[in-house]
Amino acid sequence: MSRVTFFTPSYNRAATLCRIFNSLMAQTCRDFTWLIIDDGSTDDTLSVVEKFRKIAVFPIAYVYQENGGKHSAMNHAVSLVKTDFLIIADSDDEFVPVTTNTFIRIWESIPEEKKECFCGVCCRCIDQSTGKMEGRPLPQEPLDISKADLQLKLRLDYEACSMYRTAVLKEFPFPEPPEHLPFFPETVVWHTMAKKYILRCTNDCLRVRYHDQGNSVTKNKSYTRHRMNIYLWEYYVNNELDYFRYYPMRFVKSFVGFCRDGILCGYSYKMLMKRLNTRYKKAVTSLFYPAGWILAKYAAWDGRRNKG
Repeated sequence: MSRVTFFTPSYNRAATLCRIFNSLMAQTCRDFTWLIIDDGSTDDTLSVVEKFRKIAVFPIAYVYQENGGKHSAMNHAVSLVKTDFLIIADSDDEFVPVTTNTFIRIWESIPEEKKECFCGVCCRCIDQSTGKMEGRPLPQEPLDISKADLQLKLRLDYEACSMYRTAVLKEFPFPEPPEHLPFFPETVVWHTMAKKYILRCTNDCLRVRYHDQGNSVTKNKSYTRHRMNIYLWEYYVNNELDYFRYYPMRFVKSFVGFCRDGILCGYSYKMLMKRLNTRYKKAVTSLFYPAGWILAKYAAWDGRRNKG
């Protein structure tokens, strides 16, 4: 049985899936399964996957679901996965040939008695346009650290390539709000997970990140990010203020963003205050509310102007 599942959430990405497929075919270790959750595609994704199956040297599982967004596809995938580990492979990704070997090697370098403290392994991405590693290097290698400490304390807030323990992903499912969203901010889940588990991080570059495609699980192009980002800002304000002294501008942005995106979502001042969990946070948010209101009005005007 495979130890690793590469999971791809896809919406109308028949034209880009070949990039992942070719890089998986080039893996030096093929002890993995590729799981594709088709999030309501209307293109020929299924026929493309069937062509892959005819020549693949690894198992390919294809599952169709009604469009629910990337977060919904993620939860569906985790419920199906039988392997020990899962790697998220977006529909326009590419992986270097030693990806599977490297992840397993790094995982096995963790002492057996400590593995229960880890949610997985975190490696780096290559910027396709430059061919170089994205972001600053780690201060030491390997680095055992929580995702929140990595991003908010060390301020190494870069796009990552991670392999997670499936059991931990089952423990921390993605929220699925009642309204339809193209995605739910992944940071909320990773940082919630970080309160219990750490990652082993290295500078190994395993994933090539492309910038020529939009979000892979999107029902249409008319959505605006404020509907998703309100959940991110709310999480930062309510749960991560202990990091303020390390990254003050991130939290200024969070307070302003919470107000701006809340207004764009149609929330009144009173409704926004109800979403905060202490009086102190409500008082600080009130100070940033005028800036959020101005930015919301500008965003609304700019949206009308672009439509016109």
